[in-house]
Amino acid sequence: ASLLEHFRFCSRQRTMRSAQQQQQEMRTLEPVEASLLEALRRVIDADDTAGVAELLRTRALDLGAVPFAEKEVCRVDALGARHRDGNEWHALGGRCSWCLTACQGTEDANLLTCAEYAKVRGATECLSLFETAQAAQRRHHRTTYWE
Repeated sequence: ASLLEHFRFCSRQRTMRSAQQQQQEMRTLEPVEASLLEALRRVIDADDTAGVAELLRTRALDLGAVPFAEKEVCRVDALGARHRDGNEWHALGGRCSWCLTACQGTEDANLLTCAEYAKVRGATECLSLFETAQAAQRRHHRTTYWE
């Protein structure tokens, strides 16, 4: 199942949702490689605008979307054999959803855009870059600010 399908399933299971959760479920989700997601976290945590620009030069990313990566969860038994237990989806804020053999769920608070993650982490230089780039993307239909 895709992340979006999983979120829809979990949403049907909840009867009460806050307005913030509803807004987050309506966000655009953008699948990215796990390595890009980790690299984005590192440069934002360091408030490194040059690193952000370099990363985003190599990969066009919709800055208004929530980047996420899928991870297959496996366990290794006593004999060394790998067994698939399910999937997890990670966003900038951490694990945002899981569908494992034993359980499933979501953590909507971890679904953050690059700008939201920069704000949470106090990366003011990156936040300024993301806000400027998002405005340029809206005006120029995904034209990148850093090129």
